[in-house]
Amino acid sequence: MKYRSLESNEIVRTIDELHMRISARFPRSDLAAVCEELLVVAKETEAKSQAVNAPNFPLRAIIILLIAAAVAVIVFLVHALQVKTGEVEIINLLQGVEAGTNLIIFISIAIYFLFSLESRTSRTRALNDLNELRSIVHVIDMHQFSKDPSELLSSDSTEGMTRTDLTRYLGYCSIMLSLGAKLAALYAQKLPDEIVIDAASDLQNVAGGLSLKIWQKIAILESYEDYREKQKFNYASI
Repeated sequence: MKYRSLESNEIVRTIDELHMRISARFPRSDLAAVCEELLVVAKETEAKSQAVNAPNFPLRAIIILLIAAAVAVIVFLVHALQVKTGEVEIINLLQGVEAGTNLIIFISIAIYFLFSLESRTSRTRALNDLNELRSIVHVIDMHQFSKDPSELLSSDSTEGMTRTDLTRYLGYCSIMLSLGAKLAALYAQKLPDEIVIDAASDLQNVAGGLSLKIWQKIAILESYEDYREKQKFNYASI
């Protein structure tokens, strides 16, 4: 259903729109370049999240051949056990059964290993991609880290910015963090592996915590604006 799962193309479209808004508002800022990089990562994630859960057909073909071999060995053993005792020596029969049983055990172990190899390969690819997303989330945080609302008029990092500009800048950073978390959620959606889900959830918690700090800064700016309005009102009433 359309509204029961994340759509990667919708996330890409949202980041693209955000990039245009940032470029229009802060055309010479590094934040626009970071958002452009996030857009590139989002487009890559759209393909990568599909690939992590794609079936490995060569590996599955080998597994099918091994299963067929195991079935053939079992059929042979059943046929051997049905042979009359007078036609085959018991010792040779038991040796053949033992060898066949060992071969079935070996094939079963190989099948289990190959089955787990496909899931482990997909998990490794997903975790590597999530680590890349984690890095860009911290890069986004670094671009708002120095934007201290208490030093708006004296800090070099906010030179030339009004309080409205700074509020908008911080808001864009928060949105970018949220969109980065949504990209991580795509991997948990496409590959419902417990480790991948935990890693994606952890990244979403990191992005949420960083976004909360940003909104604390925005709250400081808004409270300061309220304080200034009160001061203007008091001066006007004197």
